[in-house]
Amino acid sequence: MRLGKGRFVARGVLFGSLMAMLAVLLAPLMAKESGSSDGLWMKRAAQFLASDELEGRGLETHGLRRAAEFMQEEFRSAGLEFLPDTENGFQTFSYAATSKLGEGNRLELHAADETPVALEINKDFVPLAMSGSGEVDLPLVFVGYGISAPELEYDDYAGIDVEGKAVVVLRHEPEQANPHSKFDGLENSRYAPLSTKVSNAYQHGAAAVVFCTDQFEIDKRTAEAKKRLQTALEQLEEARKQEVTPKKDEELARAEKRVARWKKKSEGDNDQLLAFSAGMGSTPRELPVIHCRREAMGKLFQAAGKPDLATLETNIDVGLQPQSVELTGCRLVGQVAIERELVDLVNVIGVLPGKGPLANETIVVGAHYDHLGRGEMGSAEPESKLIHNGADDNASGAVVLVDVARRLAAENGLSRRQIIFIGFSGEERGLLGSAYFVRNSPVPLKSVVAMVNFDMVGRLRENKLIASGADTATQFEGWLEEVNESYKFELVKQSGGYGPSDHATFYAKEIPVVHFFTGAHDDYHRPTDDFHLLNLDGMERISRFAAQWITKLATVDEKIEYQLVEQPRQATAKRDPRPYFGSIPDFGKVDEGYAISGVSANSPAAEAGLQGGDAIIKLGAHKIGNLEDFDNALRKFEAGDRVPIVFLREKERIDSEVVLDPPR
Repeated sequence: MRLGKGRFVARGVLFGSLMAMLAVLLAPLMAKESGSSDGLWMKRAAQFLASDELEGRGLETHGLRRAAEFMQEEFRSAGLEFLPDTENGFQTFSYAATSKLGEGNRLELHAADETPVALEINKDFVPLAMSGSGEVDLPLVFVGYGISAPELEYDDYAGIDVEGKAVVVLRHEPEQANPHSKFDGLENSRYAPLSTKVSNAYQHGAAAVVFCTDQFEIDKRTAEAKKRLQTALEQLEEARKQEVTPKKDEELARAEKRVARWKKKSEGDNDQLLAFSAGMGSTPRELPVIHCRREAMGKLFQAAGKPDLATLETNIDVGLQPQSVELTGCRLVGQVAIERELVDLVNVIGVLPGKGPLANETIVVGAHYDHLGRGEMGSAEPESKLIHNGADDNASGAVVLVDVARRLAAENGLSRRQIIFIGFSGEERGLLGSAYFVRNSPVPLKSVVAMVNFDMVGRLRENKLIASGADTATQFEGWLEEVNESYKFELVKQSGGYGPSDHATFYAKEIPVVHFFTGAHDDYHRPTDDFHLLNLDGMERISRFAAQWITKLATVDEKIEYQLVEQPRQATAKRDPRPYFGSIPDFGKVDEGYAISGVSANSPAAEAGLQGGDAIIKLGAHKIGNLEDFDNALRKFEAGDRVPIVFLREKERIDSEVVLDPPR
C-alpha cells in the first residue's frame, strides 16, 4: 500500500457518510428526470459540485473524491462504458500534496577549535517544507541576501565559490528603509521570496541553504511590539479608572495579560523562526533548506574572525556592495528529515464506443473538476481560509462535460469516432491529471485526433463564447462558424493551442484542440465564485452547441488536420521583462531538470531543437532543477542573447544554443 493511500482507500467509509450516499442516490434520479438533458438536472448538478459539502474540491479533501464519484455515477447513468484499464472509470495517480517534519532532525554548528553547538529543532532551527532530506556535513559561506541581479549591478555570489557548500542567506533584501532603493524601495522586489533565493543558490552549486532573519525585520518587529505595548498600557489605565462593576475584575485581568504579553515581546530579541509551512507551495528540493536563529549562527562568524551579521548587513545597505565571505573552519553537520505525504487523485473516464469505419479514431472531451479547497495554493485571497467553491472554475465545465455526454449517449445509430469523456483532477496544481493521462493513456495516443476542453463556461455575458485553439486544425474555424449558425453566439476564435488548462497538454502532443471559455471575472480563485452567479441558461446553450460541435468532429469523414501555430503575443498593460523562450512546462515528475511538454512554433526553443519530453538541465552557466530555476535563470538574459543550453532527451545529453526573443 502506497503512502497516503489510506486517505482514500476506504471508499466504503465515504459512501457510508450520509451526504455521500445522498449524492450518489440522487444521481440516477437526476438523470431520469430529463431523458437526455434539461435545465433542472444542470442546476442540481452545479449546486452539488459547488456546495460547501464538497469543501471546495481541494486536493486533500473528501469532497474531491465525492465529486469524482458523482461524475462516475453520472457517466454510468448516461450509458457510457468504462475502459478495462481503469477501475470502473477511475484512473488513479499519486501526488505529493503535503510535506511534514520527519523524525531525527538534528543540526550542529562546528567551528575550528570550538565545542560544537547543538541546535534544537523548532527552537533554534527549523527545516522548511521545500527542503530536501539527508545527512549534511558542509562548509559554510555567507552570501548576504543571496541575490544575483545583473540589471541592478548587484550580485552576492560574485567572486565567491559556493559549490558543494552550505550558504548562509539573509531574508528580504538590501535597503528596505530606502524608498529610492535600486530594488523596489519600501516594497519587496521579485528577488525577496525564499524560493527565488533557494533557486539562485542551487544554480550556483550550493548544497544547502541556511536562512537567517535580517536585523531590519527584527528591529521592525520590536518597534511594533513597543507600540502595541504602549496601547496595552493605555487600555489598562482606562480599565483601572472604570467604575466598579461585576465585570471590572475580569476586564482588568485581560488588560494585564495584554500588557504582559506585549512587554515580553518588546523586550525579547524577536528573532522568530519561520513556520515550517513557509516553504509550502514551492517545488520540493533535494538540497536542505533551513531557517536558523541568528544567535547560534553569530557565534560562527566570531569564531571565523568575521564581522557579526548585523555589521555585515549594515555594510551592504550603506554602500549597496556585497559582503560575502567564507566562514573559514566552520561547518554545518547533522540530518534533515522531511516526509512527503502522497494523496491519490483520479481522472474519471467514460467512453462512447465508435461505430463503423471511424471507430479506431478518438475524440477526447475533458474538463477538470478539482478546485482550491479553502484556498490552498493559488488563491487570489491567500490569507482567506473560506471554502473556495469554484462554481465557475470549474464546476461549470464539469457539469457541461457530463451534460454533453448525456446528450451524445442518447443519440444512436451514428457512424462515429470513439469519444472519451474525462473529468481531470489536479488541474489547479499544474495540469496534473491531463499530464498523467497522456503519459498513461488507456488508448493509443496516436488514435486521438482532437480534444475539446471546458474550463470556466459558467459566466456567459453579452453572448460571448471564446473558442481557443480555433486554428490548431485547418478545418476548425470553418466548422465552428458552421455549427454556430444555429446558436448565434458572439464567437471569439482565439489562436494557439497552449493555455492555462488541460487542452495544452494535448496540443503539446500535436493533437488539435478547442478550449471553450466564457471569460475572466473578479471572483476568479476567490471564495466568492459561487453557484448563484452562474448563468445556467448560458451553460445549457453552450452544452447544446458543444454537443453539436463534438458530433461534427466525431462523424466527419475527412481527416482532421493538425496545424502547428505560433503562440500569439499577449496584450497586457505591463509585459513580463523575461526574454521569450517558447517552452511549455510539463508538471509531471522527472528525475532531473525542467521538463517540457512541447515548444511553440518558430520559438527560440524550437529553433534550438527542443521537443516535448525533453528536460532542460542547464541554461548558460545556470543549473536547472525545476521550473523556478529555469524562470530565474531566463530573467538573467536579454533578447538577442545567444545562450548555451543543455537538455536531456531519453537520458541522452544534448548541447545546443538558443537565441532569445523579445518579451511577449
